[in-house]
Amino acid sequence: QPMTPYSSVIYSPSVEDAHPSSVISAHLRVAETLAEAMEHEYASAMHVLHPSIMDVRAWMWRGWQARPSYSYELDLTSDRTTSKFRNRLRKGRQSRIVVSHEWQLATFWKLLASTMARQPTRLGLSRERFCMFAEKLHSAGMAFMTIAAQEDGTPLSGRITISTPGATTCYDWVAGTNSEHLNSASTSVLMNELLAECRNRGFRKLDLCGADVATVAKFKSELGGDLVGGFVVIQPKTLVERA
Repeated sequence: QPMTPYSSVIYSPSVEDAHPSSVISAHLRVAETLAEAMEHEYASAMHVLHPSIMDVRAWMWRGWQARPSYSYELDLTSDRTTSKFRNRLRKGRQSRIVVSHEWQLATFWKLLASTMARQPTRLGLSRERFCMFAEKLHSAGMAFMTIAAQEDGTPLSGRITISTPGATTCYDWVAGTNSEHLNSASTSVLMNELLAECRNRGFRKLDLCGADVATVAKFKSELGGDLVGGFVVIQPKTLVERA
């Protein structure tokens, strides 16, 4: 599914108390069955596996590519932001940046489009389908938005955070920044308010959903989270080539 934080296999806990070799064998069978089914149904496929899934051999043995992927997980019960982040936060506050949690999807799309124009970021969805998906998540109470803007209303940066009902972990789903105001410190102000909002909503952990782009990874590291690693598995061959 495009645009979800993870498109991961989920193993049943029913075998977790078995011998380690039995657990590994069961997981390999499940992964191989999934990979085989995807190969028959789709010309190409990609799974962003949850960091808890570290064994990708079943996919590799079938010719899939596996590449490492990283993210940061923030413990929302404490503040471990760096001095660099706090300095930018002060700069942003002095600039009178205003933060809102009002749902402004048209404004957010402009910020996202600005980011996609300068970074190797692709949604896998058209604007129409992305907006439809985002609206459904918002209507279901599974998504909220944070927008930072100048006092005159000029949007500077925005993020959509998603979660599932009753969960204590939320996800930094998608973000965008105005390319003409990259040095405004708006992202630091936004993130500070976003972390506070996550705490107010009862979340205990924020998954920042990706730290593979150098500039993005540097900023996210300053928020004080724990670096976690996982894998993305990619089916490189089309059905025609496999046939």
